Amino acid sequence: MRELLGARTVEAEQGATVVDSVEGLREMLQRKGSTTKLLLRMKLLWISDHAYGQWKLIRMHFVDAQVFKVSYEANRQDIDSLLLTAALWNLESDSKLLLSPGTIVDINENSNLQLYNGTQCQLTTRLSQLSWGQANIEVQLK
Repeated sequence: MRELLGARTVEAEQGATVVDSVEGLREMLQRKGSTTKLLLRMKLLWISDHAYGQWKLIRMHFVDAQVFKVSYEANRQDIDSLLLTAALWNLESDSKLLLSPGTIVDINENSNLQLYNGTQCQLTTRLSQLSWGQANIEVQLK
């Protein structure tokens, strides 16, 4: 299943805007422009488990597709403001269907795209709405 999802080709609809930076997405959301035809292309940093009542979900934490190389621990506050967080319900972070950190991901569809606290980009999506290629082995989280 993972291979099938990852092998899909991404064909952005005619007129779709490709956004590959969190700052660009934040600016678009602050302008309150139309977000109906977006293709979000981001790099996965890590996946975390969460619970909301009886429901389980994961959050996938993304940065710009062309991310800088810095230590997260040494720059936590600055980096947190640059993240895009995607919530995926009914998954756990150890699922074999999930991709590896460092992978460039295309988020083809989403819902609830919004700014949290005026600076943090968040959305909800499904695994079937993601496509990706090979992981970038250069990503190092310290």
